[in-house]
Amino acid sequence: MIFEWDESKRRANYDKHGLDFRDAKTI
Repeated sequence: MIFEWDESKRRANYDKHGLDFRDAKTI
């Protein structure tokens, strides 16, 4: 499975939730 994300959305999500999409794909 291939994951794609917008860098600005990734940063905003990390700031809001303390969760990085790069970490989430390992769950």
